[in-house]
Amino acid sequence: MKIQTYCLKKKMNNKLIYYIILYIITWRYNPRYTNVPCKICTHYIVPNMGEMNKMVKVMIVDDAAFMRMVIKDILTKNGHEVVGECVDGLDAVNKYPQIKPELVFMDIVMPNMEGIDALKKIMEMDPAAKVVMCSSIGQQSVVTDALKTGALDFIVKPFDAAKVLEVIGKVV
Repeated sequence: MKIQTYCLKKKMNNKLIYYIILYIITWRYNPRYTNVPCKICTHYIVPNMGEMNKMVKVMIVDDAAFMRMVIKDILTKNGHEVVGECVDGLDAVNKYPQIKPELVFMDIVMPNMEGIDALKKIMEMDPAAKVVMCSSIGQQSVVTDALKTGALDFIVKPFDAAKVLEVIGKVV
C-alpha cells in the first residue's frame, strides 16, 4: 500500500504544529512510516493518516497454538486487535456470532471441523463475512475450493508479516 505523504517544509503555515503532532503520533504507533526524507528538500515527511491501514478486529482459527501466537504477534505489532482465538472449526462457528470480527484467519486442516466446513457455516450465518484461509504448501486444490466457497484470500504457512498485512489491506 503506497502512502501519500506531506513534507513538513512545504507545510510551513499554521498547520505545521498539526503535522509535527501527526509525525509524533505516527512514529509512536507505526514507526515504519516515519523518518523518510523528502526527495525534493530532504526534510522528513509524514504520512496522511487517512490512508494508513485502519485497525481491524480479527479472529484467529488454528489448532496449533504456536501458529495462533505467530499470527497474533504480527497483527498486534501492527495495530490490529485479536478479538478471539479458536482451536478448531466448530469452536469458530460457535464463537463467530458472539465475537462478530471484521476478519477471520482460518486454518484449513483442523480436528472436529475442517476449515472449509467452518467457512461454509460462517458464510451461511453471515454472507458478508471476510475470511482468509491459511494453508500449508501443497494444498492448492483445497485453497481453490475455499476461494469458491467464499474465502476472500489465502496466506501460506509459515506466515510472512508483509504478506499478512498485504492481505489485510486487500480484504478490508
